[in-house]
Amino acid sequence: MTIVDTPVIPSSRAAQNAQAQHLNWGQRQIVAAVARSGSTNRLSLADELGLSPQTMSRATRSLVADELLDEEPVHSGTRGQPARNLSYRKASLASLGLSLSDTRIALTLEDLDGTVLFEEEATGGFGHPDDALARATTMIDSNFERIAAHTRLVGMGVAAKGFFVQPGRSVVSREMPAAWAGINLRTVFEQRYELDVTVCNNARAVAMGSIRALGPNAVRNALFVYIGNGIGGALVVDGRLAEGAYGNAGEIGALIPDGDYRPSRGRITALLGKPDFADWQGLGALSQEDRTQLLDWCRRAGAELQPAMQAATYLIDVDTVFVCARFPRDIARQMVAGIDLLPHGTMLLSGRAADKLLRPPRIEVLESVAMESGACALAMSRYLAGGAGLDQLSSKYV
Repeated sequence: MTIVDTPVIPSSRAAQNAQAQHLNWGQRQIVAAVARSGSTNRLSLADELGLSPQTMSRATRSLVADELLDEEPVHSGTRGQPARNLSYRKASLASLGLSLSDTRIALTLEDLDGTVLFEEEATGGFGHPDDALARATTMIDSNFERIAAHTRLVGMGVAAKGFFVQPGRSVVSREMPAAWAGINLRTVFEQRYELDVTVCNNARAVAMGSIRALGPNAVRNALFVYIGNGIGGALVVDGRLAEGAYGNAGEIGALIPDGDYRPSRGRITALLGKPDFADWQGLGALSQEDRTQLLDWCRRAGAELQPAMQAATYLIDVDTVFVCARFPRDIARQMVAGIDLLPHGTMLLSGRAADKLLRPPRIEVLESVAMESGACALAMSRYLAGGAGLDQLSSKYV
């Protein structure tokens, strides 16, 4: 497939997008801090970011003039200049998120504050990169002027199923590995839309979206396990999303044997005789026979998953394993209910000493996070961090 190199972005909006890119690191932190707080004042913001009141005053004046922040005087009834509250101007800075899988293409536009401004998806057969990229670029092209007319785009995140052979550029999908390996996803979208593009695999996108949903301080050292039709993972160390040599840090799917009880969305729908979970009403709505069969399968699937989780937590000192699944949360909870992870030091201590001193990793099943939302979070996080690589991105930027 030949991707047309001509940018589709309107020239006037391209200038505004470029202006957003030229904000320095400090200005980006100010805008992000105001967006997180909802409303604040210069003095509080200066104290939070460790800036002098004079520096903060100069910076905020510039950001107000650029229509990124709004400033309103607060009259207290006392003499002198009134205090001024700062608020983020909605839809001033936004990122695009695109997810590519063999059955679904989805596009989302998210504001800096996490508000979804636009979303669209298509289902079908997208296993070959020609088909996936044709549908994705058509989707973006048909909406780009409308999107760009209402916000400054700071970047684009692309989440693709598979593992990287070139960090942040080429990903190998199980369906057509050779075809996908020959595509430089970052170049395709950067040249077409004149945006900074961050490419990640689906597990990493889900992890980043989950970090944003949980809050900036909730995830310090954790393993994310993502279960769809395959099994992926992502690793957060000291609040940073680890990348590794090729961008695959945290993947644990290779540690889980293939077979009837390997956790996957497809095996569950086949067991239930359903194409999807559109009419899912919970485990309690199943017949006794179906419920018993599903719970037995979940127990066996959890037993397949446990050794991989245990190996990962022994090698990587994490306090939490977050499980994200593309099937109902109550099924995922049953799957991990029987998993007990042993803490570091188990071979050295036992009995009361172990109970007192050792802390096993906890397992938490999260609500499913859309890959495209996580891709938006990655693009915005990279922008706020000044273009850092994934391993430099901290949860404080989300």
